[in-house]
Amino acid sequence: METHFKPVAFAEIQEATRQHLRALPSAIDSFLEEHILASNQYRIVVAGETAGFASIHEERLVTQFALFDA
Repeated sequence: METHFKPVAFAEIQEATRQHLRALPSAIDSFLEEHILASNQYRIVVAGETAGFASIHEERLVTQFALFDA
């Protein structure tokens, strides 16, 4: 099963990010929000299907990571 991270514009994962943030037990602060927006955005693809998304800031800090239900 092939898994890869596909670079995407934030607009492509924006709705999934909103849904993810609504599911968190508390709101995020503006510091994290700024880091997410400044991050490189990725769609996680498993066996040709979108499985989630991730955001990585300055190639070293994961600012968000989410997998969808199977």
